[in-house]
Amino acid sequence: MSSPKKVLFVSCAAGAGHVRAAEALLSELQTKHPEIITDHLDLVDFSHPALCFILSTAYISSVRHYPLLYKLIYELSNNKTSNILLNILAFFLCVITKKYRQKIRDFNPDIIISTYFFSTALLPPTSAKIYTVITDYKHHQVWFNKKSVGYFVATEEIKKEIESQSDAKVVVSGIPINPEFLKEKNTEKIKNDFGLNNQLPTILILPCQSGTIAPDKIVKQILNKPYNIIAVAGKSNPNIYKNFLELKKEAQNFWPLPYSDKIDELMRMSDVIITKAGGITITECLHLGKPIIVVNPIPGQEEHNTEMILKNNYGVKIEDLAQLETEITKILGDKNYLKKAKLPDNPNAVIIDFCLSF
Repeated sequence: MSSPKKVLFVSCAAGAGHVRAAEALLSELQTKHPEIITDHLDLVDFSHPALCFILSTAYISSVRHYPLLYKLIYELSNNKTSNILLNILAFFLCVITKKYRQKIRDFNPDIIISTYFFSTALLPPTSAKIYTVITDYKHHQVWFNKKSVGYFVATEEIKKEIESQSDAKVVVSGIPINPEFLKEKNTEKIKNDFGLNNQLPTILILPCQSGTIAPDKIVKQILNKPYNIIAVAGKSNPNIYKNFLELKKEAQNFWPLPYSDKIDELMRMSDVIITKAGGITITECLHLGKPIIVVNPIPGQEEHNTEMILKNNYGVKIEDLAQLETEITKILGDKNYLKKAKLPDNPNAVIIDFCLSF
């Protein structure tokens, strides 16, 4: 195949990970092949407000306030019937996704790379080659579709599952991540610039509001221990940040942040990372060789991601705060706790190079 002229990435802000994956791949393509025309469409930005609400606000609300219901839906939909129902639903949603579908027709891509199953289901008829990037460590049936000529997955297990159902090409590429995580950086300089000029171990707490273990309670539990603590509230959690600021009055070695666009640098400075088990986030941790303490995993995909972490000894899961200090102490006491995970050096390049080779 001659080099394509146009490549389109489609994703959806139902959780930030799908968008971040598409942005990482877009950056890789633009860096390597600036001659190729590219675009990135977020389904939420080009759909009727009602669908936008369901895909973003309602999703966040359900996993935060009704996790058991979300888990039930997740488990019940993990069968071949779900593909039929998804296609029927997509047919009826054509009207309220008209803008999204028209944007794709107008762009007229040679290749479409999707990082969200619904973004694929709602594609208009097209002659473009369609590829799907699965952004978790467990396959769910809704990701499977007959439109894709290729899939990019995190594990051999997922590859075997898809190959049992399809003749599509399946590549164990790893999950795409921001190129900043793939660069070599001077960690000591990053620490000094940030103000971590002591020898204390550093604990990083990433946004983990959805669940029973509140991030401000995590900080409070270890606030007076011999650690540097960095805690990111997240853009959607302003009240958590306010609580962080109150706790800041009680300690010197605590750095509360409302959000950060330099998560890779925060991770590089850290010895232990406390986080939810989103596919992108844990992949970022693993690329940097950072032990993970999982809290508040979303029932369904994040529970499966957590199983992968525990199975490979990449970290631990805590059920309540009473476990926290014990687990931190264990991790810090074992210098060989986490050897760098065996991941592709650059999953972004694997995916882009494969898509351009056919």
